[in-house]
Amino acid sequence: SLPPDPPRLECIAITCNSLKLKWGNGTTNHVLSASASTEPSTTTPRSITYIIEMEGKDGSFNCIYTGTTYSHKINKLQENNQYNFRICAKNDSGAGLWSEMYTFTTSKAPPNALKAPNINEITSTSCVFNWQPHKPLGRDPISYILQLQIYRKENDYTEIYHGELTSYRATNLEAGVDYRARVCAIRSTSEGLALNSPFSPATHFVLPRPEDLAAALSVTRTSNNHLLNDDNHSEQKLSFLNRYRLICYRKLKSIQLFESRTLTDQQWAVVIFVGFTLLAIFIAIFANFMYSKYTNGSSISVDNAFSSSSSSTSFSPGIKK
Repeated sequence: SLPPDPPRLECIAITCNSLKLKWGNGTTNHVLSASASTEPSTTTPRSITYIIEMEGKDGSFNCIYTGTTYSHKINKLQENNQYNFRICAKNDSGAGLWSEMYTFTTSKAPPNALKAPNINEITSTSCVFNWQPHKPLGRDPISYILQLQIYRKENDYTEIYHGELTSYRATNLEAGVDYRARVCAIRSTSEGLALNSPFSPATHFVLPRPEDLAAALSVTRTSNNHLLNDDNHSEQKLSFLNRYRLICYRKLKSIQLFESRTLTDQQWAVVIFVGFTLLAIFIAIFANFMYSKYTNGSSISVDNAFSSSSSSTSFSPGIKK
C-alpha cells in the first residue's frame, strides 16, 4: 500500500493562549491514492501515525506532535496571533504528502482580576470607592463595573457604576448597614466583543451613624489639641537636646576627620626634617649652656685661688737681711 493522504485539520477550541486541533473521527479519515483503491486495504486507523508541524517566526516548520490520536492542544501561545500548521499521515509504507497550510488565530485575553476597592471620604450616607487601573491591553479601551450588596440581606449585587473612571462616590447609603463592594474590568475589542475579568474580592464596610461620627470627630479634635500642647512643652527640651546633639556630632566629626587624615611621603619627610632640626638646635643650646657653665666655674675657682695667694703674701712677716 502507498502512504496515506493527509487528513483535514480543524480547530475545535480557541483561547487567548491555546489552540486545540482535531483531524479525523476515529476511522479512516483520509483518501487513499487511486492506484491503491482497487486493492483491498489492510490498514487500520491505529496503524497510522500523524505528524503536525507549526511554522516558526523564522519561517521554518517545527514538529509539535507525533502520534496516533486525533486531537492535540497547543499551549503557551500569544493572544490575537495567527499560527500556521500542516499535517501528514504515516504508515508502514512511509510518510505521505504534507497538507495545505492551515491558519488559526488565538482570541484576545480578558483583563486580569483587580484588587479589592478602597473606601475613603466616609460620611453617614456616602463614601468614595477607589480601585487601581488595569494595565493597557493594546488599543482596546478598558471600562469598569462597580457592584454593591447589602450583606446578609440581598443575594445579588447591584451595579452602581459603569465607566472608564477608577473612582466613584456612592450616595444615599444607610448608616449602620453592612455593605460589600466589588469591581471588575471590561475590555472592549475592535470586533465588538466585551471581555470581562473576574470580579475582585469584596470589600466589607459599615458607614458610621451621625452621632458616632460626631463623637469620633470630637475625640480627634481633643487628641489633636493635646498633641499641640505636648508639642509646645517639648519644643524647648527638643531644642536643647538638638543643640547638644549637634555639638556632639561636630566634635565626633572633627575627631573622625583627624583620625582619618593620612600624610604623604613628602609630608612625612618634612616632619622628620623639622623634628631633627629642632632636636639639633636643642642639643646645640644645651651644649653651649653646659660649656658656658663649665667655663665660668673654672674661671671663678682660678680667681679665688689667685686672690687667696695674694692675700697670704701681703700679710706674711718680713725677713731682715
